[in-house]
Amino acid sequence: MLTFELPTRIARSIAGAWRAFATDMVRGVWLVSWDGRVHGALRHDGSRWWLDWLPAADPRLASYDGPLAATPDEIVAVLARHIAAATPAGAASDVATLHIDPVIAF
Repeated sequence: MLTFELPTRIARSIAGAWRAFATDMVRGVWLVSWDGRVHGALRHDGSRWWLDWLPAADPRLASYDGPLAATPDEIVAVLARHIAAATPAGAASDVATLHIDPVIAF
């Protein structure tokens, strides 16, 4: 990633998270990042988890459609297993860089 792209990526990530927050009552918003890039947002409405992927999200992440676990840490583990399964044999997939970081948590 080039240095001059960073402000644009941050602004897009914040705007996407804000749209997710503003569309319905949300009890928490987390950013899903992998390999130094934000790929989407994880939302919790009090009873259910939702994943919203950015248009430029890695297809290995964006192809995951559930089910979602009970906590963000468990969701990271589920997504890591999904990435590993979706990565062709011999290709690199550093799932250690997969993070879900809180932006707004109630």
